[in-house]
Amino acid sequence: MKVTLKWEEFNKIQDFAKAYAGKDNTRPVLTFINIKVKEDRLVAEMVDGFKLARLEFVTQETNEETGFLLPITNKVKKQDVFVEIELSEDGQEISLTTLKGKSIIKAGNGEFVNADRVWPQDEIKETVYFSTKLLQEALKPFKNEMIRIDYYGEFKPIIITDEITKDTGLVLPRRVTR
Repeated sequence: MKVTLKWEEFNKIQDFAKAYAGKDNTRPVLTFINIKVKEDRLVAEMVDGFKLARLEFVTQETNEETGFLLPITNKVKKQDVFVEIELSEDGQEISLTTLKGKSIIKAGNGEFVNADRVWPQDEIKETVYFSTKLLQEALKPFKNEMIRIDYYGEFKPIIITDEITKDTGLVLPRRVTR
């Protein structure tokens, strides 16, 4: 099985994996990126037990339906243009080919989390938009591991509270014209 991604798509997967995939070996399968290929779609999923990310890309048409665990790797350079991902016939190795060369890495093994069971399937109740930059800046000064987020409604701010120190911050949502 062989699939090709643009260099930006491959790097986007790696960026999300660094934020959403598991970081330790208590559940080793979560330190990988779950890749699913079906028809002309590639879906990449990452989960650490508390966060889940799912990215979908259009690829070339393939007659195969397959899945494999891709290790988190270095990003590729813009000059590489594309990344061809090929799973060996025995499913043990993955080759990553760019214009600059080829590397072979060991595929992960194990049963990945069924993300479809975790991803909400019911109807969306409300949608709230926030600036990612504002949220990152708002969360940065909170040093304790756990915070509380209070939500008051679609066009109202969220309140971020550190339950130990009682430090509090407020972030306003972005209004988006639909």
